[in-house]
Amino acid sequence: MNVKFRKIAGLFVLFAALSSCNGMDEVSPEPGTSESIVPGEGKYAVGEPIAVRDGMVRFYVEMEEGGAAEELFDENALGWGSIVVGNRVYALQSEGGYVFVDVEQTATGNYNAVLTTDASKDYVGESNYAGLTIPFSQFSHIVGALAAALPCYAEYREETGNRLVFGYSAAVLNIRLKGSAKIASLKIETESKDSKLAGKGWFAPSKGEFGVEHGKNFVSLNATNSGNFVVLDGNGTDFHIFVAPGKYPDGLVLTVCDSEHRMMRKSLEINELAPDEMKTVEVEYASDVLTSCFTRASTISYGAGTSCPAADHSAAGLGRACRDFRNAARRL
Repeated sequence: MNVKFRKIAGLFVLFAALSSCNGMDEVSPEPGTSESIVPGEGKYAVGEPIAVRDGMVRFYVEMEEGGAAEELFDENALGWGSIVVGNRVYALQSEGGYVFVDVEQTATGNYNAVLTTDASKDYVGESNYAGLTIPFSQFSHIVGALAAALPCYAEYREETGNRLVFGYSAAVLNIRLKGSAKIASLKIETESKDSKLAGKGWFAPSKGEFGVEHGKNFVSLNATNSGNFVVLDGNGTDFHIFVAPGKYPDGLVLTVCDSEHRMMRKSLEINELAPDEMKTVEVEYASDVLTSCFTRASTISYGAGTSCPAADHSAAGLGRACRDFRNAARRL
């Protein structure tokens, strides 16, 4: 498996100790105990087999090469992040341009880690592996906040040595829209109601499985941006949508609505996505396939300068859609 060293020079000098949460103990570095880090040299060389020193094991923090987390996770968010291993929270440290964590040696030799930030509490439930939330209402102008809030996962593997290589439990669809329009919303849905794309679920990293227990077969991305919308770039504009990974036997359907209340629907031949996978699909927003998206009654205001696009244009459907957007806005 290909991984690359994630060098984060000057990201932060010192991490403050984070307060303990959810009954978990926190381990913070003692002043003056850090070893000098020189890549490929010295006591702690990146990529070497793990070594136990004074009952602690040092791991370097990286993102899976080519994965969604590598692309979307804001490295600056590590400044208020922490690593959970077992039932303990460890503060991240930085030195020599690398981010690392010192964790207590385990009797089993297993190190299953979760990378969280302060915002992650809104997306995990009874544990970091259960009650996980992938929201079915997302917002294009703050997708970075969601990317920094969703937890990332890593498991120690002998082949990666003293590197913990993290990735999302969610998958990401990157819809690259080309053409000329102001985009109001995108919606991804499964053809089958039995396949879920969002909701609450669980994640088993060792198996690479994500299961949705209570969810929906669609995800909507609001791009109204307080009435400014998203103007397409001629070279393609990327819209990132987090979805539950899994199998979709009947494929996916993309619906795009623009500021002129026009719509385009397109079937996507995507039948499976893996955790942390980013799938880029290029779509031409062509006027010859545009049809009327809304009637006069099918846009309901839910905030200053914004409107609520809905795929179900019945009165009940519109009401549900607008409530969904309002509730998601409150959560974020």
